[in-house]
Amino acid sequence: HLKAIEQCEQAIRLAPDSSWVRLTSGDILWNAERYEEAAQQYQEALNLDSHLVAAYVGLGRAYLAQAKLEAALQAFEAALALDANAQDAYYHRGVVYSKQGKYGPAIADFQKVLELKSDHADAYFEMGYAYQQQQQYEQAIRAYRQALQINPDDAVVHHNLARCYIRQGNREAAERERKITQQLQEYADANAHAKAYITQYPDKAEGYAYLASLYQQRGKWEDAIQQYRLALRVDTRFMPAYSNLAELYTQ
Repeated sequence: HLKAIEQCEQAIRLAPDSSWVRLTSGDILWNAERYEEAAQQYQEALNLDSHLVAAYVGLGRAYLAQAKLEAALQAFEAALALDANAQDAYYHRGVVYSKQGKYGPAIADFQKVLELKSDHADAYFEMGYAYQQQQQYEQAIRAYRQALQINPDDAVVHHNLARCYIRQGNREAAERERKITQQLQEYADANAHAKAYITQYPDKAEGYAYLASLYQQRGKWEDAIQQYRLALRVDTRFMPAYSNLAELYTQ
């Protein structure tokens, strides 16, 4: 992030009156979790172009990250006043409503998001959460199941499903979801460990092969092939990579 921020600072010095430069700077600062500075850049973009929908959405997201809910709400509503189909504005306004305990309006916003983008997994998740908070467990389960159709490896969704099933008294389904959650968490931990090993020892084939094996276990064949190829790039005599690649190519 630091190099990107330095480049943006240079761009601002060269073109301080460019709304695009200010907007891009806001996005980079937001990704770096420097939310207050991001909000300043989004506001500068709006000072230069008051019709920049993306800047209002970015400003709202920056306020939301700082728990400034009313300010975030105003920014998202300004975006929607300019563009009635601003999908991100509906989604994040729904998140604000949910945080405020206004679950009915939140669900309406998430439904609007899904009208605009039917495969928005986060909208299904947030809608499920809103239903869950209202103890409407059947609706919550349906929404979570839709989220899993798009992203089956989301451990948080499986965890929330388990809680809904417990509330319904369905202990068998709850235990199934709990086990899946545990497996996904273990996979995430192993994945992070493998990537940390690769960062520390980029010239050792074992790290890439271990990461490849994790992808292989999850059925992520293309990712596994890429990692085995990287293993062979650093060590052309690493035989396990050859044998596993042969197995993957036959699937």
